[in-house]
Amino acid sequence: MNKVIIPCNIGNQHWACLVAHMDTRRIEYYDSIGGCGNEFTVPFLRYLMDEWEVSNQEGEFESDSWIVSNMTRAGVPHQTNRELQFNQSDVSTMRKLIILTILGRWSIDDE
Repeated sequence: MNKVIIPCNIGNQHWACLVAHMDTRRIEYYDSIGGCGNEFTVPFLRYLMDEWEVSNQEGEFESDSWIVSNMTRAGVPHQTNRELQFNQSDVSTMRKLIILTILGRWSIDDE
């Protein structure tokens, strides 16, 4: 296993991604709205340390040998729509537009 990919839910409103490169001891956090990811990277590093301890590996887990990087500023596409521009009353209309799009009878380009 070279990579562990973990989806990260932020406040039930947004998803980010944590990628752990096990062979190179690198943890990368990707977030299209620019979050720092400490609430995910720090616990994941702790998880690795706990797993090391219970697996009876020789020596101590070397957390300092892991590189944790926030990849948000490294060419990752950014969202500009931080707030949703619709609410619950729009859901019925959105469902109809999705159905029409699937059936090929409407496109966002029609607007």
